[in-house]
Amino acid sequence: MSFAGEDRHDVEEVAKELQASGIKVFYDQFEKVQLWGRNLADHLGEIYGKRSRFVVMFVSKHYPDKGWPTHERQSAQARTIRENKIVLLPVRFDDTEIPRLPATTAYIDLRQVTPKQLAEMIK
Repeated sequence: MSFAGEDRHDVEEVAKELQASGIKVFYDQFEKVQLWGRNLADHLGEIYGKRSRFVVMFVSKHYPDKGWPTHERQSAQARTIRENKIVLLPVRFDDTEIPRLPATTAYIDLRQVTPKQLAEMIK
């Protein structure tokens, strides 16, 4: 899950729903001990660019201005190109445009679904 900290509350609801149903999800608050002391730039690049099956990108007005979400998105986009498959699954809180994400990319609108419904869609 890639998101801006300001959107944590809603993202956490989705993460908890997925975890409760047995889906392995990378959510930083579930990984505090495993992240402790690591070089996060390298580790997150590995998670988002190589190891995750999908990266759910929570787009909001806060997202494009944040360093870590930008790093996560770029890592996932590079993998999309390298492996020629869908990796990024955009979810929108609002209509903010994300640099280098085509406006024609299909997304889920969080104004129309609940966190529980989104978790079901991800599963």
